[in-house]
Amino acid sequence: MKTIAIAAVTAGGKTSAVNKIAERITNKAVLHLNDYYLRQNVKPYCFSGF
Repeated sequence: MKTIAIAAVTAGGKTSAVNKIAERITNKAVLHLNDYYLRQNVKPYCFSGF
């Protein structure tokens, strides 16, 4: 398996670049950082003792 990471400034075309690359690659997974941000009204789970 290979990993391709795309980084750029805000509105730098990351999503467009990833979408173009993804069109050409079969058997892929695309993960967007925005999928991992917590909403403001959600409290993160906190482990005590760590």
